[in-house]
Amino acid sequence: MAVTILGLPVQTALSITVPTFAVLVGVMANNSRLKDLRGQVDARFNDVDCRFSEMDRRLEERFEDVKETWRAELKSLQASKL
Repeated sequence: MAVTILGLPVQTALSITVPTFAVLVGVMANNSRLKDLRGQVDARFNDVDCRFSEMDRRLEERFEDVKETWRAELKSLQASKL
């Protein structure tokens, strides 16, 4: 039997603990990157949402102008028929 520097229980514990610790550190690093990415994506979606809200507001204003114009034209047509 060969003589080892560390005993079998210590080698077993290290062979399990070191990779597990490395995986946990990797998971935590990736998690922080994903949080940063999510913040960036949320900011972009909020910008797009603001743009659509502004476009919706402008379209509503234009639609109201068109409705008023049509109402005026309809009234003038009805008045000319009478």
